[in-house]
Amino acid sequence: MQRAPALDLPHALDIVRVTAKVIRQNLIWALCYNLIAQAIAIDGYAQPVLAAGAMVFSSLFVLGNSLRIVGWSPWRYVRRIGLTFGVVSILALLTYFRL
Repeated sequence: MQRAPALDLPHALDIVRVTAKVIRQNLIWALCYNLIAQAIAIDGYAQPVLAAGAMVFSSLFVLGNSLRIVGWSPWRYVRRIGLTFGVVSILALLTYFRL
């Protein structure tokens, strides 16, 4: 179904507003994260592996926040694969530790 041309501009403006809001959220998150992470690293409390893991978490947070614009939600997938992943994880741990 094709949209009427008169409705395209308000729809586009709504998308622009939501996108600008998410960009601001991501910038604030990244700024706060980097200020805190740099302070911890300067004090010498952050191991390189911990810092790399935290950076991955930060990037995933920004990506997930941005995907909300198109209506993506991780909880749909968590519910779908949650039980399967849980059972496979437990079996893998039992096999690894030979319990």
